[in-house]
Amino acid sequence: MQAPFPRFVLSLLLVLVVIFGATKVKKGGDFPEYGLTAIALAQHGTPYITLDDVDRAIALSHEAGFRDLFTTIRANMARGDEVPLPGLIRSRHGHYLAIHFFAYPAMAAIPMRVLDVLGVDPFKAGQLVNLLPVFVLGIACYLLLGSARRAWLALALFLLCGALRYLTWFSPEVFSMAALLSGLILFSLGRPVAAVVLPGLAAMQNPPLLFVALFAPLLRVGWLMASEDLPWRAALLRTATRRNVAACAMLITMAGIPVLFSLWHFGEPSLIAKFSSDSALIGASRFGSFFFDPNQGVIVAFPAVVVLLLWQAWTLRAKHIAWLAASALGLMLVLVVPAMSTVNWNSGAAGPMRYVVWAAAPLLFLALAGLALAPRWPARAVLLVLLAQGVAMWHAKGYGHTEFSPAAAWLLRTAPALYNPDPEIFHDRALGIDGEMPENTVIAWPDSRRPSKILYNERHPGAAAILCGQGAILDESGVVRMSRGWRYINGAPRCSTPGHIDVDAPAAQ
Repeated sequence: MQAPFPRFVLSLLLVLVVIFGATKVKKGGDFPEYGLTAIALAQHGTPYITLDDVDRAIALSHEAGFRDLFTTIRANMARGDEVPLPGLIRSRHGHYLAIHFFAYPAMAAIPMRVLDVLGVDPFKAGQLVNLLPVFVLGIACYLLLGSARRAWLALALFLLCGALRYLTWFSPEVFSMAALLSGLILFSLGRPVAAVVLPGLAAMQNPPLLFVALFAPLLRVGWLMASEDLPWRAALLRTATRRNVAACAMLITMAGIPVLFSLWHFGEPSLIAKFSSDSALIGASRFGSFFFDPNQGVIVAFPAVVVLLLWQAWTLRAKHIAWLAASALGLMLVLVVPAMSTVNWNSGAAGPMRYVVWAAAPLLFLALAGLALAPRWPARAVLLVLLAQGVAMWHAKGYGHTEFSPAAAWLLRTAPALYNPDPEIFHDRALGIDGEMPENTVIAWPDSRRPSKILYNERHPGAAAILCGQGAILDESGVVRMSRGWRYINGAPRCSTPGHIDVDAPAAQ
């Protein structure tokens, strides 16, 4: 390798060390599961969570909320509850296990013990695990773009596409995103074995990443067509090698290990699919929400990248981008569809939805590939994209998952008919909670006196009386029909009584 490459690797390592030392771990998402499993693996080398492991979690938790949570878990386990906490369950062999597989916590277990000996918060091991694929991604970007400066800009873009909001979480969002991106780049560049290890580990936590084994070879074909101007048949022959087939088989094997583990302990191929997913939720509403919801959709995490992709499609020759673009977008779609089945759609998030940052990452891969294929490095365009993404991340920092983003609140105030969020998003953020959605819910936002938007369920027998008053009839001709019986009214409800029509009636709560 040229001298600049070792210098880049060293500088990348130093920057990541500084980031690790200067930041604190955040315990969002499914941290109770991952944290307890990591402690179990660090203490006795198995993912089986014991009372001693919970005691250790209590001792390491400086936040009253987590101490109380782990104390409750301990009491429930001591009582013999089958489910001491949603996300923890007793297997048919009598062991308490997290419903998520233990690949991510296993990577954190050894650094957790080392940090504990050094007197550093052991939970910072999750940060180390997240930074590992970021390091590999930096090397992959250098190989793709050919210089340290461009690789640094690519890493900055990666961070500004949602990764920055999850970088310090003890949760596998950044790990999955960086593993996916680095894997796609390395496979496209002809390094298949190195490419599949991290995506294989990520697939153990996020099973849809199994599809990388199908689409990575297609991206390799597209890359050869674009970078070497090969016809598709020649590119396909170059891709159909034993090394590539073996690498994809290895990824599939790694992704299958959690299925076998779950079958052994629970008689189910996936507890996530059983308890936390519902295929009936997959539909146009969720699909639109995933991409366009201004609270947590792709539009929050990748707005300028999408513009960059449109510009690249306009400026690059079609044969240079068509196969590559179709493969990347196809991979994104097969990652998105399973994500839409999640029961808790408005789950804990830091701006963009947790599923978004890794499932939409093929968009960023496609943008980086387009930059590598450009005849000349578009410095101004890259800087503009970085600036716009920085603004997007600044916007995403200013709200939690139980409140509307500034952009969403502005839409609800000024043009509510243009924004009909998934009902769960409206319910949780209008009420400021993360909880169940009973069908007898009627919500007027921002308040019932002058509502901008109202949510109710058609199966609620008292909805008309709440909205219009006793004896009045709710005019449903202008309502927006959503899934599972949920309905939106934009503005005040239209109500009628015998012989009289009252337009814009107040919405009583």
